[in-house]
Amino acid sequence: MQILNKSIRIVRPMVSGNGVYIVHKLLESRIKGYRVAGYHPYCKR
Repeated sequence: MQILNKSIRIVRPMVSGNGVYIVHKLLESRIKGYRVAGYHPYCKR
């Protein structure tokens, strides 16, 4: 199996202010290309 040297970018939108958000923020700090986009559940865009 050949592994290509490509960068992967993952953006994970999720509601902020809960335990899952905290875990994913920890993952963000340790995985290159992983980003958490937190949002407020009652905020309309």
